[in-house]
Amino acid sequence: MTSPTGPLAAALVTHPDGWVLPAPDGANGWSLPTAVPTAGETPRQAATRAVGDAVGLTPRLGGPLLHDVVGAGLTAHC
Repeated sequence: MTSPTGPLAAALVTHPDGWVLPAPDGANGWSLPTAVPTAGETPRQAATRAVGDAVGLTPRLGGPLLHDVVGAGLTAHC
């Protein structure tokens, strides 16, 4: 897996699904950011893409999630 870079990279921790940020509410341990799916994307894939953009990683759509995430100002439960 590519090492993350970008403005949120320092806060990332490892997770079985990839690089993630802890969810601030701790309700389920992880949260997903709000993102509008593009054609052919599921909401989960869109959220993964949004996180990848924020931390400088490119998720592989249709493959395993690289991050399951996010924290502070980006967080919204799907």
